[in-house]
Amino acid sequence: MSDFPHWPTLPTKALFYIKGRIGWRNLRRADFCEDGPYLITGTHINDTGQVEWDKCFRIPYNKYEESPEIKVAIDDLVMTKDGTIGKVAFIDRLPDVTSLNSHLFLIRVLNRTQLTPKFAFHIFRSNAFFQFIENNKSGSTLAGLGEAKFVKFAFPVPGKDEQATVTQILDLLEKVINSTEKIIKKLIQVKQGLLHDLLTRGIDANGEIRPRYEDAPHLYQESALGWIPLKWKTCQLAMTLENIDDGKSPDCPNIPAQSDQWGVLKVGAVHPDGLRLNENKVIEKEWLKNSAYLVRDGDLLFSRANTPELVGLVCHVTNHPKNLMLSDKTLRLTPNPNKVTTRFLFWILQHPSLRTQIEIGATGTSGSMKNIGQNGIKALWITLPQVPEQVQITAMIDEVANRHEIAIQELKKLASVKAALMDDLLTGRVRVTPLLALEGTSP
Repeated sequence: MSDFPHWPTLPTKALFYIKGRIGWRNLRRADFCEDGPYLITGTHINDTGQVEWDKCFRIPYNKYEESPEIKVAIDDLVMTKDGTIGKVAFIDRLPDVTSLNSHLFLIRVLNRTQLTPKFAFHIFRSNAFFQFIENNKSGSTLAGLGEAKFVKFAFPVPGKDEQATVTQILDLLEKVINSTEKIIKKLIQVKQGLLHDLLTRGIDANGEIRPRYEDAPHLYQESALGWIPLKWKTCQLAMTLENIDDGKSPDCPNIPAQSDQWGVLKVGAVHPDGLRLNENKVIEKEWLKNSAYLVRDGDLLFSRANTPELVGLVCHVTNHPKNLMLSDKTLRLTPNPNKVTTRFLFWILQHPSLRTQIEIGATGTSGSMKNIGQNGIKALWITLPQVPEQVQITAMIDEVANRHEIAIQELKKLASVKAALMDDLLTGRVRVTPLLALEGTSP
């Protein structure tokens, strides 16, 4: 961080008490207990900068007392110093006396009239500090940031009033981000629940999800795939498809195509969240370009080769690809519109029962790559409502999926705003002095 005329730039060693555990002093995993003092490790610090106390280890009191220099107090900061360096937590509560393992620093503000702990917390989550870590970490197998280097990190220190306002702004933004993340997690749960309910129970004549078989057995029939609603069918995927198109993978440089160039999709391009347009390799030779392989809006793509967890991923293309060809690991499924809608097929191929079939049908001796061919795809068994009900089902799932996507985009915007604000406010590039002046003005 640069020096500013209005803020002094001070090194970490002048602002903090910094200590780390000196060895384990014979503390072993066998010493961990049920109800002793807490022991924080790096895995117990979450992405929001909080300690997940319910996951922390507990140690005997005599082991806690052996290291008085790292006894944790309210308003302390704790930070990982090796492995994943720079994960920092602000201690706003202590459920019991607490110590640290040997991979953490204890960081305590020396003079709170000069620096507030929460402002320091935001400093240690800034891009400037992450860049400092990158420039100063050492070790090839397990990277670390030693105390001798850490204490040299310097940053501008504003007055306490300005610190308080900056902290208030960043804390508020962090709360909005955390709230949005919780909404996203909830929407994921709702979507997963809808996928299960709608693709096994469907929608009745009143537009409601049918009761469970256990509650209304007269609405169901027995099938090879279990109990399914009356008028539904079970069939192999081959009965619903007009065609499966193969792709082609010419030898190309491993760099993405520009907007005016042709490219061939990489295996990572196919994702349920949408076609990842930048996941491609540029096609430089004219004779390798073939319009028959071009990806089009509305295509349903299927990844026939990938890792065991990702083989069989599907993607409904809606983001206007230009000059991108299918690869030999990507298939295009063309459904028969009289039997199944593209959107229904997109969702049902993500149902856990289909994922299980795909994983079983995928072959390959490698533990890292599996393959499912056209015959294996055609042999997949699905449950099939009539087309009007398919449209109703997918509309209901899409509504939740759209809310989920909107929340994700909002989170990305908030993260971008936060990063920009941190850079501006924590360096003094943008001042909050006008806000302070307004606060001091009588109405």
